[in-house]
Amino acid sequence: ELMKSNALLNCFPVHKTLPVITLSKSYELLKEGEEFEVTCIITDVDSSVQASWISHKSAIVTSKSRNLGDYGYERKLTLNIRSVGVNDSGEFTCQAENPFGKTNATVTLKALAKGFVHLFATMNTTIDINAGQNGNLTVEYEAYPKPKEEVWMYMNETLQNSSDHYVKFKTVGSNSYTSELHLTRLKGTEGGIYTFFVSNSDASSSVTFNVYVKTKPEILTLDILSNGILQCVAAGFPAPTIYWYFCPGTEQRCFDSPTISPMDVKISYTNSSVPSFERILVESTINASMFRSTGTVCCEASSNGDRSSAFFNFAIKEQIRTHTLFTPLLIAFGVAAGLMCIVVMILVYIYLQKPKYEVQWKVVEEINGNNYVYIDPTQLPYDHKWEFPRNRLSFGKTLGAGAFGKVVEATAYGLFKSDAAMTVAVKMLKTSAHLTEREALMSELKVLSYLGNHINIVNLLGACTIGGPTLVITEYCCYGDLLNFLRRKRDSFICSKHEEHAETAVYENLLHQAEPAADVANEYMDMKPGVSYAVPPKADKKRPVKSGSYTDQDVTLSMSEDDELALDVEDLLSFSYQVAKGMSFLASKN
Repeated sequence: ELMKSNALLNCFPVHKTLPVITLSKSYELLKEGEEFEVTCIITDVDSSVQASWISHKSAIVTSKSRNLGDYGYERKLTLNIRSVGVNDSGEFTCQAENPFGKTNATVTLKALAKGFVHLFATMNTTIDINAGQNGNLTVEYEAYPKPKEEVWMYMNETLQNSSDHYVKFKTVGSNSYTSELHLTRLKGTEGGIYTFFVSNSDASSSVTFNVYVKTKPEILTLDILSNGILQCVAAGFPAPTIYWYFCPGTEQRCFDSPTISPMDVKISYTNSSVPSFERILVESTINASMFRSTGTVCCEASSNGDRSSAFFNFAIKEQIRTHTLFTPLLIAFGVAAGLMCIVVMILVYIYLQKPKYEVQWKVVEEINGNNYVYIDPTQLPYDHKWEFPRNRLSFGKTLGAGAFGKVVEATAYGLFKSDAAMTVAVKMLKTSAHLTEREALMSELKVLSYLGNHINIVNLLGACTIGGPTLVITEYCCYGDLLNFLRRKRDSFICSKHEEHAETAVYENLLHQAEPAADVANEYMDMKPGVSYAVPPKADKKRPVKSGSYTDQDVTLSMSEDDELALDVEDLLSFSYQVAKGMSFLASKN
């Protein structure tokens, strides 16, 4: 017989391991008044596990539990401090216990009275970079609360991302950051002070980098002065060292000869009150009387392994021996010259007692009839719309110089278009200029801005009057001035021998023609070749006229074309007409 029976089986979990504790965070940094909250999650096989927060601080603890089924049991204990204080800083421990044993986990709280910014450079703050190379400036900083302002500045002006430089920011931790300024193909004019500034609601900090851009040395001038002194002026950064060499005869180089000690060396800086980041001028002189024979003097500038040189050929005249009988006559001439000097000094003194008259610019304004009012240009206003940034000018060779001023060829970047380079002429004063010359240059600038633009005058393009010496930027004339251009073309002038009626036809054309088509379009009249001579055709001689100044490509083409152009009578008539138009424009401004 088969028997059946029912049995009740009770199963319950057995503790074989410690409870598992998981914290929502292990470290917290807060300011006074902020809320602190951390959750402790305890996992065990059943609900018999005991859990609690151990802390000497007053905090609110809330508990939540849930059964995970076959996966065990979970309990969450949340500790909360609504408004932390500095005294609440410390450790908070979550502890759990079951029959197998105890386990715990700790979280650290750091409460600050106020936030902070800790900034430090990861590299040397004084940096030397060769011109044309790239450079990186890197800083690391810690801040709490999170930074609100992070900027890079150059000479106290905020930098924006561009093709020349860009900034990268990176977060490396909860309160740690890095920033990097990348400088692309540094120019000689981009050396200076770079500053990184960071701040939050409670603190700020900054770090400064001095960036020096090394440039190759360049010989600016090599001249013999009136007192028999040879002068060599070089520029570069750092300051170049000038070496002198001499060799007999006419040579192109004398570097194999021994060096000559200079008589005097002068170093000049743009601004002695702050570190100089621009090219440094070095002037070295020697006395030419030390050379006893005709030869070649070479001046070499050296810096950072780069060299630049220039040479000067001169002849020593044979000394003439004077006869002893010539001495009385020489004394007589000396006495006469002394008396003449005294007379001249007296005349100069009398002249200086007369009222002084100053030559200056005059702006003529007609009132009525033949009455005019002369306006002092120094009283004219200067419109700052003509201002152009100095750091966008790259200077080239000197086009002309006087006693106190000079005109230098330069390249202006972004004069009319942000990405365009334009060749211009820059008028400036030498360091020997006085207040009168500085006022005269400023008056010239005001008069040019007062006149306005016209195609038959050299127009004003801009100026630099702030942060340094006054610079007047005008159009660059690739052929130079008209007078010297005509002198250069004297030998290539074509005097056309037309038939008898040809000369009359030219003037009839001028008489019956109302206005040339070129004048209507406000452009230059064409330069036309002669009729009976083999010269380049008109299509080869004419170039389109552009508004503004010339680009570098235009200058190169113009100078090459200058050697090929030939002038005829029509060209001279065209030049005369354009001069008249320019003078008419100036007269209209009276």
